[in-house]
Amino acid sequence: MEFRRICEWCNTNKELVTSIITLLLTVVTIVIMINTNNIMKTTNKIMERQIEVEKADKIPIINFEKSYREDQNGFATGELITIHNEGGIMKDFNSENITYIEIEVLDYSRENEKIKIPIDDYYSVAFTTGAMQKKIITYDNRSDEYGNNLRLLNVINEFIKKVEQYSEQKSKETGRVFEVSVPELKTFFYLTYKDIYNQKYDVYYEVDGSGAKIINKTTGVKLFSNEGKSYNKLADINENMLIEIIKKKLDD
Repeated sequence: MEFRRICEWCNTNKELVTSIITLLLTVVTIVIMINTNNIMKTTNKIMERQIEVEKADKIPIINFEKSYREDQNGFATGELITIHNEGGIMKDFNSENITYIEIEVLDYSRENEKIKIPIDDYYSVAFTTGAMQKKIITYDNRSDEYGNNLRLLNVINEFIKKVEQYSEQKSKETGRVFEVSVPELKTFFYLTYKDIYNQKYDVYYEVDGSGAKIINKTTGVKLFSNEGKSYNKLADINENMLIEIIKKKLDD
């Protein structure tokens, strides 16, 4: 009986029923579209993450390894720095390096100053493997049987002796404490290469006995810039030269 009444009402109000059905179908369609759109967005995000993971697996991963050559007495006469790629294949690889002797002057009559003296031949020999993965290139600073380590250590020892007299003289002149630090070696590398996606990388590193760390590009560009810089050959460096550089720098 109730069903018949419903049917009669529907026959009587056909236009209204049609409008209600159309409205319901529209609402259902919109809901389906929204759900489909959300599913597509989620799927796209998953695909993007998968692509990122796959791409990350193919990106070169640069590592530095530092080792030493020792003489019969166990003294490190030479240093070796090897660059490895533990990631994806790379191309158009190029590397440059520069070593600085850094001396800090503690002058309490003025601002303290760090003096950087560039050496362009501390790592004077490079061996390339020709490979673009695993071991790429090794830099060696043992240019002769004694090695650059021993040569520079002798210079530093003589410098420490002579700079004490200079420090005492400066302290008397200014009436303030004047000290010069022990010279410290700092080596930097500039690497350029491309990955398999042709993405280019320009990366600057500071490398020491504890490992390698990336430095910002602004600092790196300045370290490798030739502007206003006079490079020194290791064979030309001696304790008197270092003291003269300090004097000239403080007089400027």
